[in-house]
Amino acid sequence: MIARQILAVGLLLGVAGCTTLYSEGQVDPDAQRDLTIRNLQGQVNRLQENVNDTQAQREELDRRMEQAEADARMAQLEQQNRIAELERRLAALDQARERDRNEIVTKVADIVKTSSGGGVRTANGYEHPVQAGETLSAIAAAYKVSAAAIINANNLKNPDNLRVGQKLFIPE
Repeated sequence: MIARQILAVGLLLGVAGCTTLYSEGQVDPDAQRDLTIRNLQGQVNRLQENVNDTQAQREELDRRMEQAEADARMAQLEQQNRIAELERRLAALDQARERDRNEIVTKVADIVKTSSGGGVRTANGYEHPVQAGETLSAIAAAYKVSAAAIINANNLKNPDNLRVGQKLFIPE
C-alpha cells in the first residue's frame, strides 16, 4: 500500500514536472524577487512621472515669470513715458503762468499809474497812496523800480499786507 502511494506521488511529480515542495507559509525566492522588482519598477515609473510633471510645471512657471517680468518692464516704461509727458505739461503750464503773471502785473501797473496820477512827486521819488486791490509788485512795476527798493525805503515788515490809503515812498 505504501508502495502504491509512493508510486502515485512519483507519477504526479512526473506529470507536473520538476517542482520544489515548500512547506506552507514559505514563498519561492525567485517569485519574491520578481515581485519586488515589479514593485520597484512601478515606483520608479511613478517617480519619473512625478519628475516629468514637476518639470512641466516648472517650465510653465518659468514662462509665466518671464511674461510677468516683460509685462512689468512694459508697465514701467509706460509709467516713465506718462511721467515725462506730465513733466512737459507742467513746464508748459509754468511758462504760461509766468507769462500771465507778467501780463497782469503790467496791466495793473498801467491801471495804478493812470488811477493815481503817478503819485505825488517828492524830492527823491514819489509818494504813492495804496489803492484797493493794488499789490507791491504792481506798484513797483508802475514806477519801474524793484519791490525790494520800495520795501527798504518804507521799512515794510510785511510787504504782503498793504492797507488802502497807506502812503508809500517810491524811490527814483
